[in-house]
Amino acid sequence: CLISKYTYATTNEVEQTTNPDDIVSKSNPEYVVTQYNIKVNVNEDNTYNVKERIKVRYDAPVRQFLRSVLLKTNIERIDGSVLRTNAEISNVESNKNFSLNGNDERVWIQMSRESKAGLGYDNFNLNYTYNSGGDKLSGQDEFCYDLVNGELNTDIANLTFEITMPKEFNTNNIKILTGSNGLVLSENIKYTVNGNVIKGSVNKSILSREKISVKINLPEGYFKNTKSNVVNKIFIN
Repeated sequence: CLISKYTYATTNEVEQTTNPDDIVSKSNPEYVVTQYNIKVNVNEDNTYNVKERIKVRYDAPVRQFLRSVLLKTNIERIDGSVLRTNAEISNVESNKNFSLNGNDERVWIQMSRESKAGLGYDNFNLNYTYNSGGDKLSGQDEFCYDLVNGELNTDIANLTFEITMPKEFNTNNIKILTGSNGLVLSENIKYTVNGNVIKGSVNKSILSREKISVKINLPEGYFKNTKSNVVNKIFIN
């Protein structure tokens, strides 16, 4: 069991579009995510510093929150081709006691609640670094990341996100896709771009198997010194 190095206060509260007391998960009667805020700071070596702020309402005395991070993924592009990632995560921190388990496909981050684990609301803060494994295309770079990977065993009622790119890019190349059986462009996602920062929200509930993926086509050489020799290891600092 690993104890977080730092304790983070709950910050960047998601603006609620739905009254959390009225939310009912179609996927899990025990708990529902009422607010999910994701910040992704993209580095020039194509690694991502990720911060997640998750608010959960418990309707049963569950004593943990399980977050699955995929290491081997098949991320569908808008043209139907597939990006196959071979990733690693490092620098995992949380405001909760947590443990890590995994294999070459995924990492499970199990964040513990208090011992009595009562009903009501709880906040989970999670930070980690994600390395997608280097350049996958010849003649072009790309940013591809699953904000929601379809591995959460409940619904998400309100989701906001912020992605900070390391330098200027063509904002016309941003594509945000959703779905559970094949990804499509979605009118349910609204976003704005200010400089290198993309901020957005989803104006519908996200079911447990749904994905939300962000794709940005970038010029060759946008990322530098990428690490391509990833072997599905979990690194904890």
